[in-house]
Amino acid sequence: MRRRISSAPLREEIQSGSDRFFFSRNQEGARVYTSLYTSPLTGWVIAVGVPSAIVRAPAVRTMFAVGIGAFGAVALAALMGTVLARTFASRNRAERRLLALAGERETEQRVTDIAANLPGAIIRRVLHPDGSITYPYVSERIADVMGMDVDEARSAGSLIDWAPYVHPDDRAFWQKQVMASARTMRPYRFDARALGSDGSVRWVRSIGHPRRRRDGAIVWDGVILDVTEAKKAEQRQDLLVQELSHRVKNTLAVVTSIARRTMMQTGTKEEFAAAFDGRLQALARAHTLLTRTRWEGSSLREVIEEALAPFRRGLGTTFNFEGPDRSVEPRTAITLTLVIHELATNAAKYGALSAADGRIFIRWQIAEDGEHLELSWIERGGPPPRPSSVPGFGTTLITRSIGHELGGDATLTFPPDGAECRMRIPLDAMEAGEAPE
Repeated sequence: MRRRISSAPLREEIQSGSDRFFFSRNQEGARVYTSLYTSPLTGWVIAVGVPSAIVRAPAVRTMFAVGIGAFGAVALAALMGTVLARTFASRNRAERRLLALAGERETEQRVTDIAANLPGAIIRRVLHPDGSITYPYVSERIADVMGMDVDEARSAGSLIDWAPYVHPDDRAFWQKQVMASARTMRPYRFDARALGSDGSVRWVRSIGHPRRRRDGAIVWDGVILDVTEAKKAEQRQDLLVQELSHRVKNTLAVVTSIARRTMMQTGTKEEFAAAFDGRLQALARAHTLLTRTRWEGSSLREVIEEALAPFRRGLGTTFNFEGPDRSVEPRTAITLTLVIHELATNAAKYGALSAADGRIFIRWQIAEDGEHLELSWIERGGPPPRPSSVPGFGTTLITRSIGHELGGDATLTFPPDGAECRMRIPLDAMEAGEAPE
């Protein structure tokens, strides 16, 4: 059955003879979506129309759905963007931490390499707010300086863990210095004794500079140095100063005694000046000789030769020396110098040195008891000796010096062929062993 075409526009579209899709209006004037199709078999034109209201309703719903989907997609994109941004930020932070950690490791390795060539140990000590102490870094040299195993030093959790390696007399002082630095935030620097695992004692110097971290912890970066040799040098210096003070006092006492005795034994100022000057010069020569050897003793032969230097004639054939060389301590060297000088002075005035052909034989040897040195002064070729009934200062100096200063004894005799002096000096008053070449 054919249906009547309802509107002129529709008829015009059909008459155009083409298949197409267009808008038209129905008899009620409503907008209609129309589609034309010409059948190839019958030649009929088929028109299908659908009111736009029916078509738009699903479209609106579709658009709404698409809008909701788009909003969801935007929200999802935003969420994904946030997640990605956080992921990237976290990754960047992780990379920065890794770089920082790598930098710290590189710095630590560099410090370790430097510390290996230093004469002391490098440490980092951290005092945490809860009172515990850790050692994030301790160089390998701690084993040489403190005698501690490096792993034990790094794993210490308090100052007490280090205490066994500090001398008992210094432990309280050591801990007090570190804690005082924590209170005042001032650097510490102190010396204490360290105990090695083998029982050896070393002097170490601890130096640390504190700083406070944001979390309230106090961090010290410092060094521990082995100053044992420096301490020994200081002790030797102190001993030398004390010894010098003692020797100066003794020397002044000797000078005072020489002056007083010389004044008593001389009649004129000229005689006093000559005798006093000679004895002071002998004392000065003894000090010069000891200074050359840093007051560690001198050769016995050198001491005798130095005392006789002002009395030598020509090539020195006046004196004849015989005996094994020995090392003489400073006090003995000074005493023997003054004694030999007095013997030579008396010989120059009254004995062998006052004659052109005079000779003096000086011999020494170890006594048969093995505990004394026997030293003889024998004059020959001079005028017959004229012993005095009253001992002079020279005789008194000789006998008293050997007896009081060295604990030995001295005997002066005056046979017709020349004066003689025989001395016995305990080897304890002299340095044992042969003198150096």
